[in-house]
Amino acid sequence: MALVFYHENNPGDHYEFTHLRLNDVYDFMDGKVSYLHMNFKATNAATGSEVTFFAELALEGDVFDKHGGYCTTTCSIVDDDCVGGQKEEWYNKYGSVANGYDEHSCYVCAKKIKHPTGKSCKGGHWIKDYWVDDSSVE
Repeated sequence: MALVFYHENNPGDHYEFTHLRLNDVYDFMDGKVSYLHMNFKATNAATGSEVTFFAELALEGDVFDKHGGYCTTTCSIVDDDCVGGQKEEWYNKYGSVANGYDEHSCYVCAKKIKHPTGKSCKGGHWIKDYWVDDSSVE
């Protein structure tokens, strides 16, 4: 689903999904929308090189309705220079009574989840504790 979105927006590139670590998927509510943030690997069909992608999916409509379900809101290639999630940092930066909105950072994900630069993500920008359990194992 996410690679289809990427290919539609980048017609010159073609990647094939390689793998995703399920414990590196962050599922959270922001407002009344359920989001998923994740990194996954895909291989360039022309060169064979493997790259890391970031994808955000949003639940739209009723999952029991044939027109409802998750849709991709963004999918892009990221690298080690991209900023990771700020989940561990929000308390250190803002204290326990944080209130605000930062359109350039995600406060749901751990640092290991690399995000694209800019404002491409829709969820996770409120500076607060989203109460997402980080049970991933390195």
